[in-house]
Amino acid sequence: MSDLLLVPTGYLHIGGARTALFNWLYAKKHKGTFLLRIEDTDTERSEKKYIDQISDALQWLGLPWDDDIVYQSSNLDRHQSVVNSMLDDGTAYRCFLTKEELDTLRTEAGQKKAVFRVPKTYRDYTSEQQQELVDQGKPFTVRLKIPEGTTEFDDLVYGNIKVNNSDLDDFIIARSDGLPTYNFVVTIDDCDMNITHVIRGDDHLANTPKQILVYQALGFNVPTFAHLPMILGSDKKRLSKRHTATNVQEYRDKGYMPEAILNYLSLLGWNPDSDQEIFNLDGLIDGFNLEQVQKKSAIFDEKKLLWISGQHMANASIDTTIIELEKLKPDWATGQASSYKKDVLKLTKERSKTLVDLIEISETFFSSQISYDQMSKIQFGMIHPKKL
Repeated sequence: MSDLLLVPTGYLHIGGARTALFNWLYAKKHKGTFLLRIEDTDTERSEKKYIDQISDALQWLGLPWDDDIVYQSSNLDRHQSVVNSMLDDGTAYRCFLTKEELDTLRTEAGQKKAVFRVPKTYRDYTSEQQQELVDQGKPFTVRLKIPEGTTEFDDLVYGNIKVNNSDLDDFIIARSDGLPTYNFVVTIDDCDMNITHVIRGDDHLANTPKQILVYQALGFNVPTFAHLPMILGSDKKRLSKRHTATNVQEYRDKGYMPEAILNYLSLLGWNPDSDQEIFNLDGLIDGFNLEQVQKKSAIFDEKKLLWISGQHMANASIDTTIIELEKLKPDWATGQASSYKKDVLKLTKERSKTLVDLIEISETFFSSQISYDQMSKIQFGMIHPKKL
């Protein structure tokens, strides 16, 4: 099973859609299960409208999940129960260092140009000593007791990765308000959902050793990880709105067909080891291989996307095109005979890069009055609409 983890703090962006696609392709190719988990434990930033938008975007792209959506917030009791069990078995401990104390120590380390490390002041306190401080009303966080040695894993994209545990702090698994942290709860949910593969962006690489340490502390099986290269803009900086539209729905509104978007996203980091660039979904499932995903960051090229979109427009059947047109613009060619609409598309479809292009070009054929500007849209050699 592979799972897609999405935090509902905004619209589904291009990077999230690419991650969803690679998870979906891997699951389908290996006859696995593709699961969707909404990580909504940050109630201040998580909004229902974004949860709905994420679901809508994935459905539009044609990437359905195989079971009910899992909402991380519904597992809070389970998460807190595991924190308590770790305190009981000594794999975690209460830390009473305050934010002010840590800030002072961090500043002192900076002044000395030394690497800041969180002191393990309370690591070896007995349960009784910890409880005594709790009874005094002292606030605390819960930290994982990181063992000596190294943490090592084989990433399906980056290969073998090894981290010295001495380079990691005893990190917080539950905040002072009792809420468990991200790196902790994802391991619990992965185990409970029987996740075997986690495919995500390489911005999570630093989190992986921490999560593996939690898996090991709890005696859980560690899933296989694959970290995908970052998507950059043309200036080699992280993709953002200054480069292009980053919201998946914006591409739907611009008239791109979902298969064109998926085709282009598949090529952002994945090398099919051939000159082939145009794929349908079945072709992507057959050809996809995580071992062919490159470490090098992918560059988003809107001109290439537009070219791929044009190829899909040309290859799409007339019936499919009409369905997509009417989804985008329900009043397109209202009142026109089906045979006439098909004749119009036979003349105009291959000249269009997107559905929006096609709507603009085809308008001429459905208008009772044709202006000079409208006539300029009709390419030389096409049949005049009145001759159809």
